[in-house]
Amino acid sequence: MRELRKDRIKAVLFDVGDDIESDIGGAHDAGLQTVLVQTGSSAGFHSWSARTVNMNLKRIFKPIAAHLSYLLAACCLLSCSQAAQLPKLFPDAVILAFGDSLTYGTGVEAEQSYPSILSTLTGHTVINAGIPGEESDAGLARLPKLLDETQPELMIICHGANDILRRKSLRQAELNVRAMVNIAQQRGIAVIIMAVPEFGILLSPADFYLNIAEQMHIPIEDKIISHIVADHALKSDRVHPNSKGYQLIAETIYALMKESGAI
Repeated sequence: MRELRKDRIKAVLFDVGDDIESDIGGAHDAGLQTVLVQTGSSAGFHSWSARTVNMNLKRIFKPIAAHLSYLLAACCLLSCSQAAQLPKLFPDAVILAFGDSLTYGTGVEAEQSYPSILSTLTGHTVINAGIPGEESDAGLARLPKLLDETQPELMIICHGANDILRRKSLRQAELNVRAMVNIAQQRGIAVIIMAVPEFGILLSPADFYLNIAEQMHIPIEDKIISHIVADHALKSDRVHPNSKGYQLIAETIYALMKESGAI
């Protein structure tokens, strides 16, 4: 067999299911076959049957193809997902922004807080019911009376940050926030939840927010607070947004309200 010049050979990727009918040759190395296809004139090859090569290729690539299919399906599910849907708000609907200092607007003037900006964006009355330093158990205790007084159609919950910062029980924080959602839903009040990150290197949102949103079928914004905490240009101190940060929160919640059908 005469030696093949490199410029006369090209590597070819075959689909796992394709039959290989052209003249082929191969080299065997530790169980792996390298398939070569001649691109010039005819030459002698040590050849395997197309069936043998096909079986070998399937054995190598079938597991890879299965994993790729799984990943593609997962990506499709993620890209096709949408926010849980809410009833459309009436024109005179009141929105209650419920939480701690992130809702109150610590670090900026009252008109620069996210509830104030959200009111301008939506045209709805947005009541700022944030109390700086409040933990979730105290928030839960004051919520029923607050709902009686304000009669909102939609409540936006951003609570639990102080529990996380003070290393309180995350399980108890989850139970408290879950109870807040339950109290609102029992009264026919729609709910949106904002996730707060576990303040560490990764700044990923505490898992319990996602659990609550999924199990109680409510829209969740789980990225904006983490994004702001990670960017010094959007903060007034270590954890609180500045005016740009609160503007981003309001715009993000406004977009989620539209996506969920509330407006």
